[in-house]
Amino acid sequence: MMWAVAVPVLLLFGAGMAQWVTLLRVVVVVAVVAVATIVVGGVWHRAGAATLVAVAGFGLTL
Repeated sequence: MMWAVAVPVLLLFGAGMAQWVTLLRVVVVVAVVAVATIVVGGVWHRAGAATLVAVAGFGLTL
């Protein structure tokens, strides 16, 4: 449950931060998407869900 709440909140934080600091936004978004994808794909062994997390994560920040 914590992942379901933390990932979108952190991605929205990174997207909102783009107005001021672009480099920090990129670091935050890439780190959050990478960690979420690694957890879902590597630890939980769900390749399809990991792909969906990566695509949706980058899409949410746009």
